Amino acid sequence: MENTGIILQIKRSIKKGATEIIDQPVALIKDFGIEKDAHGKKGSRQLSLMTKINADAMTGIRDLGLCTQRFNENIMISDVDKDLLQPGARISFENAQIKITEVGKTCFGCVLSETNQFCPLVDDVIFAAVCEEGIIKVGDRFEINI
Repeated sequence: MENTGIILQIKRSIKKGATEIIDQPVALIKDFGIEKDAHGKKGSRQLSLMTKINADAMTGIRDLGLCTQRFNENIMISDVDKDLLQPGARISFENAQIKITEVGKTCFGCVLSETNQFCPLVDDVIFAAVCEEGIIKVGDRFEINI
């Protein structure tokens, strides 16, 4: 795999618990995330990203986990070299840039953890902050720089 890929899907929460798929260009806003996202905020978790393979894995386990039932990534990206998706790496789109701040999230315990099943949220969900504001859309190419 390489250090480039494409945006496959963009979502935002229109209110807590209600997500919409965005099929038009959308702004990334510094110190917030995706414009009009109900979960937008300052800090290290302005955006959440998942690779396609991990988003697909979530589909099969969505009803089993405590977090998997509620989680929706903001940006689904094509599968890229997982070793590049580390805190500090920057993802540059044509008109915007984000910085990976965290990879993985704390497990709060659920059927998945109790039965030792794989949960992509624990090791593979990516959190990022907007470094350079700009417009992104599905189909945009990006480059990962460590």
